[in-house]
Amino acid sequence: MKVNQEQERQLIMICGARLWCYRQAAMVASELDALGNGMCISKQLRLAEADNLHHIHHVLGTECDWLVFDGFDGVDANLLGTAVGTLVGGGVLLWLMPELDDYQCAETPLELQANFLNRALRLINQFEGTQWWRQSSSEHFFEQWRRPVSRQRPLHLTEQDNLLITLWDHYEAGNTSPVFLTADRGRGKSAALGRFLGELINRSPALSVAITAPNRRNIQTLMRFYEETTTSEHRLSFYPPDQLLALSRDSSTKKLDLLVVDEAAAIPAPILDKCLGMANWVIFSSTVHGYEGAGRAFTLRFQQRLKKQFPNLLEAALTSPIRWSDTDGMEPLFNSILGLFFDEQPVYQSALEHALIRYRAVSQAELLADECLLKQVYGLLVAAHYQTTPSDFCFLLDGKHSRLYVGQSQARVVAVAMIVEEGQWSAEFTEDVIRNQRRPIGHRLPQTHYRRSLDANVLSQSYWRIMRIAVAHDCQNNGIGHSFVKYIESKAKELNINYVGTSFGATPKLSRFWLTQNYIPVHLGFRKEQASGCYSLVLLKSLMGTPIKGRLARSELLASPAKLRPQIEHGVIETVAASCVAEGELNHQRIQAFVDGYLAFNDIYWELETLLRGGKTQINNGLLLDAVMHSYSTAELCQKHQLAGKKALKKALREAVDKVLATGGVEDKM
Repeated sequence: MKVNQEQERQLIMICGARLWCYRQAAMVASELDALGNGMCISKQLRLAEADNLHHIHHVLGTECDWLVFDGFDGVDANLLGTAVGTLVGGGVLLWLMPELDDYQCAETPLELQANFLNRALRLINQFEGTQWWRQSSSEHFFEQWRRPVSRQRPLHLTEQDNLLITLWDHYEAGNTSPVFLTADRGRGKSAALGRFLGELINRSPALSVAITAPNRRNIQTLMRFYEETTTSEHRLSFYPPDQLLALSRDSSTKKLDLLVVDEAAAIPAPILDKCLGMANWVIFSSTVHGYEGAGRAFTLRFQQRLKKQFPNLLEAALTSPIRWSDTDGMEPLFNSILGLFFDEQPVYQSALEHALIRYRAVSQAELLADECLLKQVYGLLVAAHYQTTPSDFCFLLDGKHSRLYVGQSQARVVAVAMIVEEGQWSAEFTEDVIRNQRRPIGHRLPQTHYRRSLDANVLSQSYWRIMRIAVAHDCQNNGIGHSFVKYIESKAKELNINYVGTSFGATPKLSRFWLTQNYIPVHLGFRKEQASGCYSLVLLKSLMGTPIKGRLARSELLASPAKLRPQIEHGVIETVAASCVAEGELNHQRIQAFVDGYLAFNDIYWELETLLRGGKTQINNGLLLDAVMHSYSTAELCQKHQLAGKKALKKALREAVDKVLATGGVEDKM
């Protein structure tokens, strides 16, 4: 055991029957509880002191001295990574798991993660600091365990002190350009920000300062250092992101002097943009290798956007850990387990010869056997996509009904595509979906195709959804992406797949890429994606000559776009409209499907607008007119028409449309 217990963290793997593991964890926790605060993450409340935390936002920004992670009901990779990052130097992680043979033989959540867990356990076996407590062994582990004797650790704050000097120089110079602060987990960015805010309020107690973060728990460390530093009674205002967004819409809200955005990668991009207009000075703080729902691409893209808008942007980074020692072995171990350092792409000087690229399928078994290939594949996905998490890494290794294709130039991976197989439902399953008795997770292409066409036959057909596709940055704009897609289509045709499609946050550039390859738009979303801040576009391409039903119509796309999609990126509507059919058709069946509860209000917005503008009878229903022609918000509709909430509004709208149909307000053109 080569662990300095005052500086480095301990990993204890407790493997056996569930109740036996729970008993061992309870004994250790009772010993550790006197030495510091702990956290127990489990879906089973019978595990002593289980916090039952299911969301990473509840864990971000906190610290703990000991941690119990229950893996019996499945391992949430995002939550595991976040939780380990809260464990301080000298702390102990108890990871509870069944024996290896037990979870590989049964249909359990762990069996569905077998590849990820096999690789993780292999890495843990290689880690010299691991202690294994196995029920099958006769050893008395608890009696032999060396308990930590201290939680005190020296804080090497030189880097944080230099950051404080930099922030003060920026502030005292009157520079209102934003600050973009990044750090890996445990580097003390929350502590540094808390110290800075404490000193700032000491000097200028009248300043209006607010903090936003995904959850109040995220700023516990920041607030602790703030309260230790400040001598003022001034309390900082905290706003969750949704409240902050509501404030930004209120014209009477006064501009803040300073807004601190903590764990920025976990906050939707549109809200981050709003933050810039809410304060005279904004500090963005984010984790580089985070688990918040964003990959390295968030840091790169958002940082680039800020630099274009603010040439004097202050960029700062913390690299030295203060939560644990520099020699702590658990950080590189879990970074490797979760794929968090796989985004470091090498720089290639030689020109790429297009003709030498070879496209091929890669199995999950090959990824497990070739760590270099695995790092290249996942690293390319992380670098290219705005949102990539450890759970995506698990899907790469264990995803069912998925396929992986790569493009290689010699040993170098220059292109990656992740494919998800969808559709091909049985008649019984299809009937349940049509009746709204089942809502299967995933299968976005067949479900979108059905909602557009209301043709049950499309649910039994086969689809390949290109879930992720990426080309190395230095290889882009030379046709690799187009040739890669053609290769994927050829493999799909060989397997008699009916449709290939994709769904993504629509930008003019991405839309043009797919539309120039004859992909047909079938749906443009009505809500922005949280991560990208864009509206989701779904496109399909028929491979077997079967026509695509329910295609998006130009008249439908252009019908009051400002009402449906406010602040849509310039050029998206124009780009997509060029590939739509000219006119939509007023379809009685789709309107009836809304009345019956199978379609949403926005799904038939164009039909309702057409109905109100050109129906055979005059429509006098005030609720419908306000909802469609006047674009009142949900809150405004509920208030004006005295409805209790969203559920009551949906019911009232369906009843209103049903009355219109009964009075002949729509012409059936089926």
